[in-house]
Amino acid sequence: MSISDDIRNKFASHTDATRNEFAEIKTKLTPIKDITTKVFKQLAFHVISNELYKEVLHKFYLMESQTLSNKLLRDIGNLYDSEADNYNVKIQVGENSKIENFKAHSVILRARSNYFHSAFSSNWTKKEGD
Repeated sequence: MSISDDIRNKFASHTDATRNEFAEIKTKLTPIKDITTKVFKQLAFHVISNELYKEVLHKFYLMESQTLSNKLLRDIGNLYDSEADNYNVKIQVGENSKIENFKAHSVILRARSNYFHSAFSSNWTKKEGD
């Protein structure tokens, strides 16, 4: 056997050993790859699920807010429409014989008007009988 044949054989056996070692390592790494893939898929599922959950929750919140707003507006409208004497503010406008009275609810006036908010927060309003 010549020196070049000897080198070729050693190189071939080394290459075969390297291939075998690589195949063995690859076999050992495949389960790690599978685990990584499974974890990634689960993570992606949770991220997507979380985003869907947020979207559904947001839509539910909007629907509930709209329902609550509509109910609140209806209830406030009922306060305005009711003929009962369930007011706590009477506003008199005009002079002498041309005075007109408006009945109102202080909480609504205060919430809707900076003027009334200031007026009801200080002592510059008069209670009936004062």
